[in-house]
Amino acid sequence: MAKSPQAALFDAFALHGAGKLQEAEAIYRGILDHAPEHPEALHHLGLIAAEAGRLDEADRMMTLSDRLKPGNPDWQFNLGRVAALRGDLVRARALFESVLAQEPRNTDALASLGSVFLQLGDAGQARARLGSALLSAPDRPDIVTALGLAELGCDNAADAERLCREAVRLAPGWADAHNNLGYVLRMLGRNDEAEAECRQALALQPEHAEALANLGAIAHERRAFEDARGYFERVLTVRPDHPDARFGLAEAMIASGRLAEGRAVLDALIRENPRNWRARWASLVSFPIVYASQDEVDAERRRFGEELDRISRDIEAHLAEDLAGILAAVGFSTNFHLHYTGGNVRPLQERYGRLIARIAHAAFPQRAQPQRPSRAKDSRIRIGFASSFLYRHSVMKSHGRWITELPRDRFDVVAFRLGGPVDAVTEAIKKSSRWVDCSALNQGQLIERIASEALDALIWLDIGMDAKAQIPAALLLAPVQATGFGHPVTSGLPTIDAYLTGDLMEPAGGEAHYTETLVRLPNLSVSYPYPTIPVGELPEAIRHLKVNGRTIYLCAQSLFKLMPAQDDVFARIAEKVPGSAFVFVAHPSPRVTDVLRHRLMAVFDRRGLVTEERIVFLPRLSEGSFLAVNRAADIVLDSFGWSGFNSTLEALAMGTPVVATAGATMRAHHTHGILTMAGLHELIAADEDGYVDLAVRLGTDTVFLDRMRQSVVERRNRVFDDPVPIEALAEWIERAARASGSQA
Repeated sequence: MAKSPQAALFDAFALHGAGKLQEAEAIYRGILDHAPEHPEALHHLGLIAAEAGRLDEADRMMTLSDRLKPGNPDWQFNLGRVAALRGDLVRARALFESVLAQEPRNTDALASLGSVFLQLGDAGQARARLGSALLSAPDRPDIVTALGLAELGCDNAADAERLCREAVRLAPGWADAHNNLGYVLRMLGRNDEAEAECRQALALQPEHAEALANLGAIAHERRAFEDARGYFERVLTVRPDHPDARFGLAEAMIASGRLAEGRAVLDALIRENPRNWRARWASLVSFPIVYASQDEVDAERRRFGEELDRISRDIEAHLAEDLAGILAAVGFSTNFHLHYTGGNVRPLQERYGRLIARIAHAAFPQRAQPQRPSRAKDSRIRIGFASSFLYRHSVMKSHGRWITELPRDRFDVVAFRLGGPVDAVTEAIKKSSRWVDCSALNQGQLIERIASEALDALIWLDIGMDAKAQIPAALLLAPVQATGFGHPVTSGLPTIDAYLTGDLMEPAGGEAHYTETLVRLPNLSVSYPYPTIPVGELPEAIRHLKVNGRTIYLCAQSLFKLMPAQDDVFARIAEKVPGSAFVFVAHPSPRVTDVLRHRLMAVFDRRGLVTEERIVFLPRLSEGSFLAVNRAADIVLDSFGWSGFNSTLEALAMGTPVVATAGATMRAHHTHGILTMAGLHELIAADEDGYVDLAVRLGTDTVFLDRMRQSVVERRNRVFDDPVPIEALAEWIERAARASGSQA
């Protein structure tokens, strides 16, 4: 080397500063050839490696330089940035804290430490560091937008949006600012606005990985699963190691009916890290949406039981060190689709519930003990209702009046919104109750927020549907805790005291299906309002069937309710009613719909029946069009393993007869109970053969069909607007509160 190492180093610095990285790198390496432990050359060579994305190489060189010349805050800061980029957040935190111990007002270190705390899930610490950084650099958009994300994590939604909008104002051409605003808006449930911001980020930076991932998440929430898959695949072309995108891709594949492909992605994540709890949990609760055969149903139930045993053992072994990751995984999804496999799921659900409770109690031991209200007693019982479906949703159609109609002279009603959109139904609940919006809270915040209300009783309306309720429901947040049939399956949780069911819908011996004490409220247990929305436009496919004189049998259940055992029933009816057509509502994924289509075509083919114009799948319908289809149908066919409730009531409101039979579980007995309450006993068959005979008679005997339609019109009002269950619910809550000691 002609020049001394120090002179060569100055030349390298000049080239490095001018962006001539290859030339600078050559000089740095030349210095190391003569002085292998030259700390400055090592550190700056590490900087070049980091800029080129060679993070492991950068970390190795910069770590050695820091060891050779310790205590340099600038070097420690750079090493901390590399550690953060490599995902070693604990080390990054330690390095940034070391910098701040020497330079407490170092804005870059404060901002970087705040971002690390944000990634570690500690929004409070993130907000403190980022707030301090902002004091010295109020116009830096990177700090402003990061502080916005921290405020979101601290349940300050208004401040989060304000700060992220300010970042966009400061840097309108910065893609990250638009994407972060989009993320905040998505977390607030404002997906249209969120999508616009993410698309603006892509306009500025077409391959912005995080914006693509956000758009994938939005598409998934909208049930546009193939679009979601496409977005996540684009993310992975930009960042092949993006863990959220790989996971999102797996979820989109599973939701669109590509179960084997989705599980393969999850399996790859698990092979890389057997303690990737999010991937393991997603694999556990993944099921086919529509089954190809009964053998597949049986195999999936066995698989779930075996995987549940394995993950329970592994979680117990690693619960102490991996608690945060396990908790996050369980808060992501439920075993919803297990419940649609038919029969008594209590044994599996009880094992599942015990595991959820074990995790919840480890994470929140202060809420694992019985709670007693600490507020001053008054004459009213404080009752809470929690759900993510406090809008025009089937849960609110059935259970909304539990919230709005309890007598306010006896009850102080608190409604906890866990998530979901808002609409006129939401506004009605807000006006009738004390409203607590928990949609932006994390699990710990949600738990403490509910507990802070000092409730006498808490009713979870739909345990099993939304993962956000899963961990909180496994704790003791009120002296009395119950659930309703918003999701008509036992919770399996040892913390839920009572299951509130309808006496007419609960078959004999129903107690065996629940881990909770069964409380049989009168009739249907709810006061269901008569549908008041206008009947909408009839789909062209139905008009075509009507013009061609088809007898229309409608089975409007979600396709995952239709088990293979019922397929031949449709074919038997079709065989005896030659002019019939069987109408279903398609799943958002065509692949899922095709599974049922092929099953039905196979059983029709075996009986020598043509399927053209006889098996019809309608696209997803508006509520008004759904009612129009029910009115136009000649007969509605109830599903066996999971009976209709909302759909049956809406069919009766439209004057259409519904054919049903008794089910072995409450969820298979809904329509039986509704028809019994209406006095429409002639529409209830004793068994499967009787179901076929009744459906055939309605389809071939016009006099009988007309008489049944008239009976429906005359008697349907008996099942709507029933006040009896509301008073019974009030009395049960009062008795339970007194028995618990929360009320004198």
